[in-house]
Amino acid sequence: MSHQRRVANLLLLATVAASISDLLLDLQVAWSLASNLGSVLAPATVLASSLLFRAAMSVVVGGIVDRYAPRTTMLLGLIGSLLLLLAFLAFVPIILTNVLAAVVFVLANDFCQSIFRRSSLIMASRSLRTEVFIKFQARTGVAGRLVGTAGLLSSGVLIAFVSVSVVVMIVAFGYMCAAVACFFATPGATRDAGKPRERLTLAGDLRLVGSLLMRSRFLRGFTLVLFVANLAYGFVPQLLPLALSIDESVQSLTMIRAGIAVGEIIGLVIVERFSRHVGRLFRLSMIGGGASVVLATAGVPMGLVVGAFLLYGLFDALSQPLFSYAVKQIDEEHRARVLGGIDAIVLLSPSVGLFIGSWLAEGGVLLSGVFVCLIFVVCLLIVHRNPVLSSPKLERE
Repeated sequence: MSHQRRVANLLLLATVAASISDLLLDLQVAWSLASNLGSVLAPATVLASSLLFRAAMSVVVGGIVDRYAPRTTMLLGLIGSLLLLLAFLAFVPIILTNVLAAVVFVLANDFCQSIFRRSSLIMASRSLRTEVFIKFQARTGVAGRLVGTAGLLSSGVLIAFVSVSVVVMIVAFGYMCAAVACFFATPGATRDAGKPRERLTLAGDLRLVGSLLMRSRFLRGFTLVLFVANLAYGFVPQLLPLALSIDESVQSLTMIRAGIAVGEIIGLVIVERFSRHVGRLFRLSMIGGGASVVLATAGVPMGLVVGAFLLYGLFDALSQPLFSYAVKQIDEEHRARVLGGIDAIVLLSPSVGLFIGSWLAEGGVLLSGVFVCLIFVVCLLIVHRNPVLSSPKLERE
């Protein structure tokens, strides 16, 4: 158990360090483009390109991670980002004033960091038992929320008062700290040394993922749940707070989003305590999340709206163990590729949810709240019809 704790702590450190660097670098590029070009369309173009690229490359990244030792690919991803930072310094005037150059740089770094993040997930899932892995994911989630909240505040100060080169040095330091943590994180189990390495082909990976999804009722149900749930997860945290606060003030919007973040942290702490109750936590997440959104959109005072979104964040976090459990059920040999294929499918739904939710909100925010509630009801029905999803069995630690 001590080895598992050591691996989990090192991977957590690596993930947090890399996340801080990513946040700071992305904010630097977005702010510089917006200020230099005088338009928010420039950073929006970069963001949209990044989201589409991650979805398109998810299977490719999964194929790479499956074929090599996770620690090796983690280090290669971080080294790639460090080399890109050198190129960034050499071409700063171009990257920060030209949208195409910024898109190329951001996508290249996205590729490196996608390899790092997927490798970290695969290494943790191979090295840790199911319950320990669920707790690790919860701790990573808490750290991510804290980094996101504190990082946005501190990053704004840094970018406002220090030069671009200093920001790049801080980003590089974060990546190097992550690399050191990865170097000392030794997995508990390794792939059979004598097994021949598969040939890397995208067509072969797509056939493999499609075949596994068709044969496994569990994976089909899990993918469908994620796809449906992401219709809500794309809309609720991004645009619903804006729709509810547009006639109030920017302070109201900030309070709502802060409420979601606080609720998520509380929820992830609960997950760590009750990690074995995967099925119950998911059902509670869907019921509580739907009720919270309906309450928030029912025309109540802003104080209750903030409280409802805090509850939404809490219930949202309770769905995390099902994902962690599902990761552990996928065969180690194909895990990264299968997750990449699932990502490529489910990342299509948030944009659809954004459009439908926003369109309904134009006619009244309560309609969008009912829409979200119905999404969660459908997720409950899908899980109820799949025994493996509704009552997951965790091995004894």
